[in-house]
Amino acid sequence: MKKIIGLVSVGLTSILVLFLWLTTIHESVEVGSAYGFEIGTSKIEVITRLKTQQTYTIEVINLISANRNSKLVSLSSPLEYYTESDWWGVMFESPFFFDSITFEFCDEKLCRIYRERQYFETP
Repeated sequence: MKKIIGLVSVGLTSILVLFLWLTTIHESVEVGSAYGFEIGTSKIEVITRLKTQQTYTIEVINLISANRNSKLVSLSSPLEYYTESDWWGVMFESPFFFDSITFEFCDEKLCRIYRERQYFETP
């Protein structure tokens, strides 16, 4: 009986690990486009697209400036907050995932999109 319980436990654990692995996204894009955003677009174009997209509900946006100061904002925050920052961490509302897209800007243009979605938060 202990062997059966042990096998069932290992089987369920394996299924859970496989599920978590299959539903996790860690993707970095530096050429082309992803999630409706095109590499090389301006900050104004990215914020305009964020305001008009219908796919995700944005919970909060974390803007980090070159001197590593951080500011939590929303889509209705003043535009100058966005233009002062070269790193935007956009966190989406989700009942199941830690879900976010990070935008990096080089010379005022979008140069990197990083998408992360997972069931648990890692340090």
